Amino acid sequence: MFQIRFEKNYYSQNYLIGMKMYITKFHFLLVLMLVSVSAFGQRTITGTVTEEGTNEPLFGANILIKGFDTGTITDFDGKYSVDVPDGATALVFSYTGFESQEIAIGSESVIDVVLSAGSLLDEIVVIGYGSVKKSDVTGSVSKVGEEDFNRGAITSPQELLAGRTSGVQIVGNSGAPGAATKINIRGTSSIRSGNDPLIVIDGIQLDNRSVEPGGDISQLGRAQGSNPFAFIDPNEIESIEVLKDASATAIYGSRGANGVILITTKKGRSGKPSIEYNVQQGLSTILKRPDILTGDEYRNALSTEGLSNDNDEGGSVDALDAILQNGYTNSHSLGVSGGGEAYKYRVFGSLFDQSGIIVNTGLRKYTGGIKASFNALDDNRLTIDFGMTASNVIQDDAAISDDAGYEGSLIGAALQWNPTRALKKADDSYDQDVLENRNPLAISDYIHDQSNISRIIGNLSATLRLVEGLNYKFNVSIDNARGERRASASPLLNFNDIFGRGQAIVGNNQLGSVQYTHTLNYQTDITSSVSMNLLGGYEYLKYTNRGTNIFVTDLAPKFDQDYTDILQSAANNNQRVESFNNPDIELQSYFARGIFNVSDKYLLTATVRADGSSKFGEENQYGIFPSFALAWNIHNEAFAPDAFDNLKLRVGWGVTGNQEFPAGAAQEYYTYENGNLTQRNNPNPALKWESSKQLNVGIDFAIMDYRITGTLDYFNKTTDDLILFVPLAQPNPSTDGRIYRNVDGTIQNSGIELGLNFSIVEKENLRWGVNVNGTYLTNEVSGFGTAINTGAISGQGLTGAFAQRITDGQSLFAYYLPVWNGLNGEGLSVYEDPVNGGETLIATVSTVKQFVGDPLPDFLLGLSTDLTIGNFDVVMNINGAFGYQVYNNTANAVFVKGNLANGRNVTADLVGNGESTNNSYPASTRYLEDGDHLRLSNLTLGYTFDNLPGLLKGARLSLTGTNLLLLTGYSGFDPVVNTDKNIEGIPSFGIEYTPYPTARTILAGLRIKF
Repeated sequence: MFQIRFEKNYYSQNYLIGMKMYITKFHFLLVLMLVSVSAFGQRTITGTVTEEGTNEPLFGANILIKGFDTGTITDFDGKYSVDVPDGATALVFSYTGFESQEIAIGSESVIDVVLSAGSLLDEIVVIGYGSVKKSDVTGSVSKVGEEDFNRGAITSPQELLAGRTSGVQIVGNSGAPGAATKINIRGTSSIRSGNDPLIVIDGIQLDNRSVEPGGDISQLGRAQGSNPFAFIDPNEIESIEVLKDASATAIYGSRGANGVILITTKKGRSGKPSIEYNVQQGLSTILKRPDILTGDEYRNALSTEGLSNDNDEGGSVDALDAILQNGYTNSHSLGVSGGGEAYKYRVFGSLFDQSGIIVNTGLRKYTGGIKASFNALDDNRLTIDFGMTASNVIQDDAAISDDAGYEGSLIGAALQWNPTRALKKADDSYDQDVLENRNPLAISDYIHDQSNISRIIGNLSATLRLVEGLNYKFNVSIDNARGERRASASPLLNFNDIFGRGQAIVGNNQLGSVQYTHTLNYQTDITSSVSMNLLGGYEYLKYTNRGTNIFVTDLAPKFDQDYTDILQSAANNNQRVESFNNPDIELQSYFARGIFNVSDKYLLTATVRADGSSKFGEENQYGIFPSFALAWNIHNEAFAPDAFDNLKLRVGWGVTGNQEFPAGAAQEYYTYENGNLTQRNNPNPALKWESSKQLNVGIDFAIMDYRITGTLDYFNKTTDDLILFVPLAQPNPSTDGRIYRNVDGTIQNSGIELGLNFSIVEKENLRWGVNVNGTYLTNEVSGFGTAINTGAISGQGLTGAFAQRITDGQSLFAYYLPVWNGLNGEGLSVYEDPVNGGETLIATVSTVKQFVGDPLPDFLLGLSTDLTIGNFDVVMNINGAFGYQVYNNTANAVFVKGNLANGRNVTADLVGNGESTNNSYPASTRYLEDGDHLRLSNLTLGYTFDNLPGLLKGARLSLTGTNLLLLTGYSGFDPVVNTDKNIEGIPSFGIEYTPYPTARTILAGLRIKF
């Protein structure tokens, strides 16, 4: 299917078109002019930074040249080397948890510094298009540094954050390596599938769409998506900032409604080359499995239930165990950093190879890149920064999908396989004689599904100091991703439409983006007590997406070849070719921010961004997104209580937008289908931005000489002008018969966040710290005036069933189900009748359904502790969620009493429960379970070697366990799950359906520095 776009008055959108020639020619010319310069007089200063009292070296301490946008950090031994230009007068030394020091340079070439424990307020925090001292932050911003990341077999940056900061919920779609991950910052705010935050890596605003091609094998349902950010090497991440409130995210305008995650990667530093090598090796096993019957238990169940022994095949087989394996993780990374008088560089590469806990699954990732920084012109007035990262991710997937019928899922087939029946016959062929039991080993062996994704991101920037305090920066970045998927099913697989025929799919997808950013930043002291930091900028972004899919069936005999290599062997009438070229997404923006500081007591931040987007109709292509924030450093007042080392009150308000819906939704576009040109949508020139208004009130505090620090925030966010794809009155020209339109309604998210940090023991050879964060959340829909169903329930006899409804007075994705009251005397299910009172046997009519909970947690908890005794260290992270429900679609479709009479397996709790095998199993609260849980997400034991001989600067051995313990009453695989059960694009949340199980992993690691 080929998509083309015919847009009325498209070229009248001169705000975008008029900039293209300028962008593609002038910008690159400007960079080339700035690069064509030479370096002038500098000198090098070296030294060591140590901790007062212990005299231990401080690794990663910041050294900045006062008045210049350059500096370095200390190495593993606390040593540094920095090139200072003529005219530099002082160096500023800082380290998290220690008092900063400013030291005059003079004529010295060696400056050693001893830092004392103290204020956290001089820590640098990255915000949109810049950075500020933590003491100057007015919005709600959480920073997680490398030392605080989750540890283990990490495949994407989202996994580093789970449980580490308040207000952030991270839910994986499944336990597969590289599986898609859902991130909610301060709740969910959109009815559409546009609740993910913007992710920015080193200033590059990433496209959150997956480049993995779609396409389905018959009977297997919709393929599960992969994580679009798996290409990022977690070893190269230095810190992650989470921008949560509108005053912090408004600088990103229409892309900031769901929060912003800023990823800062490691950079080069001046001095001799420093080499760091990391290696991890580990094993994985299944974390939790349903309590299905063994062969002997199955035989006893037949007897207990008075059923025929015809289904007893005499054996004892664990079909789930047959498709499981011990997963193996093999990870290597190497980074080299160094620099000279006028340059710094970092070169890195990594290999990550993880076999899944299901046979024939896994992920292999290769990543490499280079980053460099060059100083030029007199006094280092010009800085050129360059970075490029290339990755290749190869993923082997199992036949596990979001919506397969009860027979089409690998996991479903394994769970219900008759445990007395052998999986293979005497001749070693797969037993596929009983159609009611799909053989899981045959599914695993005869279906192959591999995706191969390559991605390159790069940026080039030039920063010119025009006068003291005034810097101009130009940045150009690219993001180019290509994905190929090859899937095939052997004709030996006894499935409808596959047996004796075979199927194959080859899909190719391309995503591309380009970003041009100009900023002008001015920092100055207006008076001795008043300072300001002004930022202005212009930005242009363009995103493209196109692809091709080929589907064939009835292929020639295999002859030891992959079917995806012989597509042409199928007859022409058994081949289907589709291609598409989605409308480009173009965004043009102007933005400004002012930060004012009066006497280090009173702070004001004001931000505004104007976004123009090609996604919207001609009448509303621009949106304005302002924000304001005030902060009061009470501890700097004369009347402040002496007990507080820091006490700050913050208040912020702002408006952000959301444009995460399909490109071309507001304009006409067409598709070719069967040789005919067909209009696919109804244009809407009045379509406007979905907007969120958010109020935030927070307190930051520190007591006992910073031994206890914390933050407390209250937020209230309302989202209006909701965008939905709704039916349009007939007649209308589109095939879908619907239109994207702003509808009435408000979604409100409010809550309280608390973060506490305790430095319990701080001695020379003994340190112990504890960090706790908690979030209370509420979510409610109002003014909507209608109801939308979502959360499709899959399985035999469940066609058309759903579990969730969005309507007024409820949270998003509220469960709307019949209330199951147990079994009557005949062993049949009875349900509460809310209209007539009493009970009823009929659960499929709407009058029986009630709102019975929701999948959004009321409370999120994170707990971490780190203990250091001499050279030994222990780090433990725990997280949990409470006050929510999970719908167990697996149990609804697979674990039903009737299966026992039909030769399929069930769970132990169904045996002897008095239920009739003739019972029906509609979607109901019978399968709705509490998802409350507490998880020991990772535990690391480490030993650091010092005083090593030769070239070794340091080494550390570690042993890490992930998902070591899960405390929950949920009967499924994992209560943190989110199978995609959308209905017509309306997303669901919190439903489990035969997912890839979660793994428990043990890893041994070694880090060496040269």
